[in-house]
Amino acid sequence: QLSSLADETPEGRSVVVLAKERFGLRGRSLSDKGMTFIPFTVKTRMSGVDFGGSEIRKGAAEAVKAYVLAGGGRYSEACEQVVRQISEQGGTPLVV
Repeated sequence: QLSSLADETPEGRSVVVLAKERFGLRGRSLSDKGMTFIPFTVKTRMSGVDFGGSEIRKGAAEAVKAYVLAGGGRYSEACEQVVRQISEQGGTPLVV
């Protein structure tokens, strides 16, 4: 949910609604916790939140992969396989 709070797209809103319904999480209660929310943009193709030295991003698989690799992280083959599977089935994979 954190990575979707600043995402006004239908996909982002659906994640927030799911978190509220399933886990009772509310964005309002998180806004004063020193978090910086990153809104979704067409250019970055992802949204997210920075807090406590951590960065969480959610978005298009290729965008998140590029972000992770640019930051010196690892992007797993398992994630690549799941993304391919979802795409082959006609879905739109989102990676967190």
